Amino acid sequence: MVASLERAILEVLADIPDNQTLDESFKIMESLNTLNPVILQILLETCNSIKVKRLFLLLAEKANHQWLQRLKLEKIDLGSGNRVLYKNGTLNKKYKVTVPRDLADEEGY
Repeated sequence: MVASLERAILEVLADIPDNQTLDESFKIMESLNTLNPVILQILLETCNSIKVKRLFLLLAEKANHQWLQRLKLEKIDLGSGNRVLYKNGTLNKKYKVTVPRDLADEEGY
C-alpha cells in the first residue's frame, strides 16, 4: 500500500523529535504545494495526535501554503495545554507547541 502525500507528511511529523528533525520536516512541507485540502481535512479531523495536528498547521502556515486557507480549522481538535517537543525551545503561542526559535511566532517568545 502506498500512502498519499497527505498521509505521509502526517507520518513524518509523528516521528518528531525521536526519528525526524523539525528542520527536515519543514523542508519536506515546503515542497508540498499540491496537497488536496479535502483529504487533509478528513485526515486532520480523524488524527488522534494533537502534536501532529499542531505541527502540521504550524509548518503549513510557515510555508505559506495556499491550500491551508481551504481547511476548516474550527473542525480540527487541537486539544488544550502546551506540548513540549524541545526542552530549550520557544513556545509558539498560536499552536501551543515548543519549537526551535526560528519556527516560533514573532510575538511568541
